[in-house]
Amino acid sequence: MVDLDVGPAELARMIRAVAQGRVVYVGRVGENPARLGAEELRLLGLLALGLTDAGLAAELGYSERTIRNRLGRLCRQLGVRNRTELAAWAGAHGLYRKFAGSGKNLPDFT
Repeated sequence: MVDLDVGPAELARMIRAVAQGRVVYVGRVGENPARLGAEELRLLGLLALGLTDAGLAAELGYSERTIRNRLGRLCRQLGVRNRTELAAWAGAHGLYRKFAGSGKNLPDFT
């Protein structure tokens, strides 16, 4: 089931994701990572990997203040209280898997 307000590009992305065996979430923002933009998903995935604000800023090319603002907005959108819950939400939705080993600022867990 897909919301009626999903645009053609988003629908095509969802179909490709399902064809690749990935899970696609549908529903309202706060329940649905697929409704978030690509930059928001990347930010959440990197947050779930344990990057600091400085690491996120370096990886994404933004200032630390912009990162803090975006994280705050995501907390409100997803109905979580803080950065820890935001990272847990991202981890529970598997967002960290997509970005593991993708950049120079990622923590080294070896």
